[in-house]
Amino acid sequence: MKRLDIEVRSEPGPAKSTLEAAARRLGYRVRQPGDAGPRAGLLLIDARGDASPSEAALACDLRPTLIVAESADVDLCDSVRAHGHVIVIINPRSLGAALRVGLASCEMIEGRHVAAA
Repeated sequence: MKRLDIEVRSEPGPAKSTLEAAARRLGYRVRQPGDAGPRAGLLLIDARGDASPSEAALACDLRPTLIVAESADVDLCDSVRAHGHVIVIINPRSLGAALRVGLASCEMIEGRHVAAA
């Protein structure tokens, strides 16, 4: 299976660098917003320690989306329920394995809804 490019949305810093490095180890090419060429086919949002992605943000971007979160607050659950292209990994013990499954699922489902804990 050909790997899709991925865009990581997170606050700049070690957490973002760690996610980008993990995605690269799994065979994904990490693209930055504004890079030349087509935009990445997958979106990875790091919501750990931050507010959940807004309803508007998820509605505007219909790419298969993986959200890494520490907990499933009401806002996150409502946002995910409303958008069938979103997968959530909550508090993964092994981030590498969880990312592998989550990102592969994003590629396979092509926008259908799944939630993983």
